[in-house]
Amino acid sequence: NGTIINNLRSLPKTVEEMSEDQFKYHVKKGKNDFSNWIDEIIGYKELAKELRKAKSKKTFLAKLKSKIDSLKKIAG
Repeated sequence: NGTIINNLRSLPKTVEEMSEDQFKYHVKKGKNDFSNWIDEIIGYKELAKELRKAKSKKTFLAKLKSKIDSLKKIAG
């Protein structure tokens, strides 16, 4: 939908708001634009690897939100 994601915190809301078709465009067998962005731009290889395993929007969001919540706890 043309939304620009500037940081990891904004990614869950953006994914929640996109349709299943939009999500499947970005995340499908052999392609995961979000994981690639997290790996290559953010540099968070562990999270990118976990998100590549997610095959559904629901699972993707659960893993993403869980990791962001744990990072918030660490940052205090």
